[in-house]
Amino acid sequence: MDPLEKETAVAQELAALRQLLAQHPVVQEFQRIQQRAQKNQKLMELEEADKQTQRENVQYETVYKQTLKMQAKREGGRLWVASWRAKTRENSD
Repeated sequence: MDPLEKETAVAQELAALRQLLAQHPVVQEFQRIQQRAQKNQKLMELEEADKQTQRENVQYETVYKQTLKMQAKREGGRLWVASWRAKTRENSD
């Protein structure tokens, strides 16, 4: 079986599985609940607010962590220089 035939066979099997899943009672119940939820304006607003909060958290953590790393490196460098100067002074005395 060549790759193109395999791809076609896989696509057919996938379509059959999707059809079986669509007929499953749990999936049908989920779809009914999903449709009701999409009609509920307050629920949709809450979902959008949650998504926005998640996006803000990701952005905040990305920027905040980078800023903290840079500050830590600078502070570490500053402390190293101060320590080196103190040792240099002690050795020169």
